Amino acid sequence: MRFILLFISSLLLFGCAKNWYLGEWTVTDVTFPAISAISYEEASAWFGAKASYSTSHFSFRDKACQAPQFELESLTESEFYTTYRTTFRQLNIDGDAVTILQLSCSGDAVFPGSTLIQVSTDSAYTPWDGAFFKLERNVR
Repeated sequence: MRFILLFISSLLLFGCAKNWYLGEWTVTDVTFPAISAISYEEASAWFGAKASYSTSHFSFRDKACQAPQFELESLTESEFYTTYRTTFRQLNIDGDAVTILQLSCSGDAVFPGSTLIQVSTDSAYTPWDGAFFKLERNVR
């Protein structure tokens, strides 16, 4: 019996770590590591916006979809720099690689919140127009 409980606990723990992005998030800050198409004033209007990621629903600002598709990838710092034109240090990312979530909704193109860059289990960034919006997990 003890073995079964240990096994189930391990599966639950592993599942939570694998799906770090699921849950409710709030925009708390913005960083401009390079050139941006939006100003700080425009970006600050996002502060307090809620993002919701679940296996059956996604919503963020004026975008919502049912049955989102999730794809995770891991990028080294050089790959990350090539893609996002910023370094790990500028976004306070520790380690040799970072996990990126790409979300799609019924074939829609990229939209705010569709990319989530993991900083920790409770902190992430979503890039948009050269700005990196910091999201923090809502604790219940």
